[in-house]
Amino acid sequence: MKYTYLLLLLMLFAKLSFGQSDTLYQYLDYSEHICKDLDTSYIRMVVKKPGLWLVKEYYAIEGTLKMAGLFSDDSFKIGQGVCRYYYKTGRLEKEGNFVDGKKHGLWMGYDENGNTADSSLFSEGMPYLFSYHWNDKNLTLKGIYDSLGKGSGVETTYYNYDSNKISAYGIYSEGYKKQGFWNYYYRSRQKSCREHFVNDSLVSIECYKEDGNLETYNCLEQIMPKAPFNMNQYISENLHFPENFRETYQKDLYARIIVQFVVSETGSIEDIKVIKHTLQPLDNEAVRFVSSMPTWSPGKIHNRPVRMTVKIPVVFVMN
Repeated sequence: MKYTYLLLLLMLFAKLSFGQSDTLYQYLDYSEHICKDLDTSYIRMVVKKPGLWLVKEYYAIEGTLKMAGLFSDDSFKIGQGVCRYYYKTGRLEKEGNFVDGKKHGLWMGYDENGNTADSSLFSEGMPYLFSYHWNDKNLTLKGIYDSLGKGSGVETTYYNYDSNKISAYGIYSEGYKKQGFWNYYYRSRQKSCREHFVNDSLVSIECYKEDGNLETYNCLEQIMPKAPFNMNQYISENLHFPENFRETYQKDLYARIIVQFVVSETGSIEDIKVIKHTLQPLDNEAVRFVSSMPTWSPGKIHNRPVRMTVKIPVVFVMN
């Protein structure tokens, strides 16, 4: 099934680039590194223009556009002009303008339902005047910056903007460098962490329990979410081939799927996505398997539980 999609995409590319010269195609894995076609998550089409490269990336399975933009270097790092990024569904994810690889002007972001999720101004790569982020129409970040485009300003993140329930607050000096004390808070409004920066370098850090007492462990390190079970054993006991799969697919098989999901502040498993596909029945079983996992221990940043994205491989072997 996967190869059929790839073939159809290549036929599509041929039509799009008919009559064009200097056109190349690259297979990309889920980390966007060049790979062999068997590991493909995305396909990149590149067309040489006078002084520029037109780059379009497609989702290999869905066949939909992932990104389109112009670049002035053959490693496609220095963007020039408008660049747009898309969800697998075809909805616009974010768009904005590059000048010599630096964000410039208004950049907008959208959630998968089409609601505005980000509205930020930039001047030659530096935050400029304002930046606002939303989650489900709730304001989660407000940044106010200088009018000269030097990157100095203040940023505040919120648990709940309407009730002024602050998650974090700090100051940036010129060059968008963290400066002075940055404070982080629990949902209870108690301080969880205070960091001291000088020219973007961390000088000291203090962490607090919710009762206000100092923490005794090294709270500098980020703590990743942790499963409350042995993953290999859990996979062997709970991952199954789909019904009738062995009868309908009578071949040796090694399929490695990458599943991405979010571990919430409470440890629940949310927002499950397959980011490296194989056969659709196996993709579906991998999603079912992940959704059946019990609650994890949540990750921590700045001494408080936070939502974190996790990626795990799910492997099927049939001899």
